[in-house]
Amino acid sequence: MSEPRKKMPGATTPSFEEALKALESLITSMEKGDTPLADLVTSYEKGSALLKTCEKHLKTAELKLLHLKENAHEPEPFSLDSQA
Repeated sequence: MSEPRKKMPGATTPSFEEALKALESLITSMEKGDTPLADLVTSYEKGSALLKTCEKHLKTAELKLLHLKENAHEPEPFSLDSQA
C-alpha cells in the first residue's frame, strides 16, 4: 500500500474555484472510459484530495456566514461623543 502524500513545502492550497474546476476536469477524464486502471486509481486519489479542499473551503465560508448572521443583530455601541 502506498504512503499518504505529504504536502510539498511551498505548495499552496488552490482556491475553491480552482479545486472545483480541476475536480470537474478529472471526473470528465475518468468518465471517458479509456483510462488505464492504474491511472484511474491515481486520479481517484487526486480527486479525493480536491474534494477535501472544496469541502474545507465550503465549511470555512459557512462558518463565516454563520458568524456574520449571529453578529448582524447586535446593536452598534452608542456614544454621545461621536455625535456632531
